Amino acid sequence: MQERKATSTVNKLRLKSAQYLDQHEGAVGLGLIGYHLWLMLAALAFLWNRSFLFGHFARLASLADGVRFPWPLRGFEASDSSYRMVIDLALGSTLIFSALAIAFRKAGYWIQFVLKFIPWLAFFFVATPQLSFGLDGGFHVAKVLGVFVMLASPNPGNEHRRLLAAFALLSIQVQVCFLYLSAFFHKVTGVQWQNGTALYYVFQNLDLVDAWLGNLLARAGVWIVVCSYLALSFQLLFPFFIWNEGLRRTLLWAGVAFHSSTALMMKIWFFSSILLVSYLFFLRKPEIEALRVRWRELRQTLSK
Repeated sequence: MQERKATSTVNKLRLKSAQYLDQHEGAVGLGLIGYHLWLMLAALAFLWNRSFLFGHFARLASLADGVRFPWPLRGFEASDSSYRMVIDLALGSTLIFSALAIAFRKAGYWIQFVLKFIPWLAFFFVATPQLSFGLDGGFHVAKVLGVFVMLASPNPGNEHRRLLAAFALLSIQVQVCFLYLSAFFHKVTGVQWQNGTALYYVFQNLDLVDAWLGNLLARAGVWIVVCSYLALSFQLLFPFFIWNEGLRRTLLWAGVAFHSSTALMMKIWFFSSILLVSYLFFLRKPEIEALRVRWRELRQTLSK
């Protein structure tokens, strides 16, 4: 009797996982492309700003003075050629294997896993730990999501892997929901968020906002209060109503507006962009098909 119940439970899980993957057909592949493009752009950003990272007058060299770097960089100075070589290898591996992960996203499950694991390991455990004082929260979000991105697959294969892929997809979605909930509960305990003035103080921080923009926004008192409460409302509502078929698109578009505006006004590019990438994993068949139609129309327009 117990064996039958266990078998029945397993069969139900397999059926549910297959249905869940079918509902999000195309979303995993699109999410994998977005995630690895984000990794490549982040790696390129570090490579592009080499004067910031290396050399006798590099800012990193002075900031890193006396810092004990974790393995495998312990004992190296920021301007040391050995340090530079290891960082170069890590960022280069991130670029190459992220591109391969995109190109071979429909390959066998374990080939995909290896191609996704190498850039994740190289970027988050070799390159960025040494540069943690120059990163925003987006890198931590990407690091956590990357664990489940490695397990997700647009072509999982057998039933066991489909179950694992469905778990990974759901885990990415739940992680985003927890992020919004924790942000809401952290903010709502602050007096400035309760009275709606929090954004005023954000706009006065010249490390985040340009002076002219901060002065302009600081004069719009009503707008600041409204936007403060809208931000709180969005972060509270998203985790509960994103699962609703009728509200999902509205919340996703609201999130696009929210994170695009914070990226432009507060310069938190990596955090905003990885959250936008995470939305790709929430898409379902109708949205994916609409995107495919738009893409075909764009290609036809460009080919004329």
